[in-house]
Amino acid sequence: RAIPGPQDNYAGIFVTPKLSVARRFGLCVVAIDIDENLLSVPPNLRVAGATLEESLNHHFEPQAFLSSRIEPSSIFLVECHENGYLLNPYVESIKDAISSAIELLNTEEAMLEVQLLLQHALNVDRAWLIARENDALQANIHAVFEALLKRRLSGEPIAYILGVREFYGLKLKVTADTLIPRADTETLVEAALAKIQKNQHCNILDLGTGTGAIGLAIAKHRSQALVTATDASENALSVAKANAENLGITNINFTHSDWFGALQNEKFDVIVSNPPYIAQNDAHLTQGDLPWEPITALASGQDGLNDIRHIIAHAPQHLNPHGYLLLEHGYNQAESVATLLQDAGFSEIESIKDLGGNARVALGMV
Repeated sequence: RAIPGPQDNYAGIFVTPKLSVARRFGLCVVAIDIDENLLSVPPNLRVAGATLEESLNHHFEPQAFLSSRIEPSSIFLVECHENGYLLNPYVESIKDAISSAIELLNTEEAMLEVQLLLQHALNVDRAWLIARENDALQANIHAVFEALLKRRLSGEPIAYILGVREFYGLKLKVTADTLIPRADTETLVEAALAKIQKNQHCNILDLGTGTGAIGLAIAKHRSQALVTATDASENALSVAKANAENLGITNINFTHSDWFGALQNEKFDVIVSNPPYIAQNDAHLTQGDLPWEPITALASGQDGLNDIRHIIAHAPQHLNPHGYLLLEHGYNQAESVATLLQDAGFSEIESIKDLGGNARVALGMV
């Protein structure tokens, strides 16, 4: 589809030194390695009464061809002429590269993800990509794009490939040491901001901060608040600190702590957390991005509530009077979490739904 077929007077394409790029188009391929050997010739291809291999033996000189210093993975069209074959470099357009990659990825988010990968390879924004879609994609950029696409086809999350994820208007660094921030968690941020006045001087605790997404979003929108963000992972804390520095957010501190372990008698006006809440044997852990994310940030015991129980049991000791605890939880855990809050002496218990209509955040006041 993307490359002219035989009816357009083309015999096939060359690709060096690998065939994967060209074969996806379903066309005949000849590969030549750096030792000037023919690696692969379709045995049944006939051009002007001869196989392509026979034609090449008469009309093609590998030595002259390779001496032109072709790029690895360069693609060449073989144009048929009466006196032989003319090799023309084939340069795929941005539009065709996107279209072909979308077909390969074949997911609901394929177009968005392919555009993001190509933007990353080109170091441009989406507007540029769309405006220049008919431009040629140079071989070196195409090779980078193919490598990124291969990673995505293997299942690696797009956020880990790109190394960034946007959350609540913040561009965050993301690594395999951190949970990938998700849109559902913005519900937790909104709920916390609703409990904090804009110019209120208060202390906020973000437990299990990961990339720092929740704590940084709150600190950004409540400049008079002082946020303490904790995580049991030193690597995750390094990512969160880098995000704070990159964003220029200074009203946040970071502490290495397993939940409340290192906080001693510190007290806060609001505690927020997106703790692990998936049951350890839940099938979802084998699906989508989850197999690539840190299991300690996802699973929590047989019913997924071990860490939530721990936080609820210890939060009252670290909350000022009339302080709030806000927790993200699973789509089917709202009733269980509300019961845990009630049993721990919390009042004004609320359940808040995410954009998908699922109960996602539970909160209570001491």
